[in-house]
Amino acid sequence: MAVRGFASNTQVTYLRAVAQLARFYDRSPDRLSEREIQRYLVHLNQEKGLSHSTCNQVVAALRSFYHVTLRRRGKIGGCLGSSDKHHKGVASA
Repeated sequence: MAVRGFASNTQVTYLRAVAQLARFYDRSPDRLSEREIQRYLVHLNQEKGLSHSTCNQVVAALRSFYHVTLRRRGKIGGCLGSSDKHHKGVASA
C-alpha cells in the first residue's frame, strides 16, 4: 500500500477493515465468496448502523484487497441502504 502512495492512516484503516471481515467469518478473507462479502457489507450497514461514509471506507479497503492485492475479478458492491435512507429523507423534507 505504501508503494501505491496510501497515507499511513489509510493503510491502517484498510488493514483493519480486512481483518474485521476475516474475524466476522472466522476464515481467511481470500477464501470468501462475493456473496459473503456483500452479506458482510449489509451487516455493517443494517445491523451495525455504520454511516455511509464509514461503510464506503470499508468498501474501498475490500476492493483494494480483492482487486489489487489478490487480483481477483468480480464485483464488490457498495453500501446498501445508507444512500437510500439519505435520499428518502431529502425527498420527504
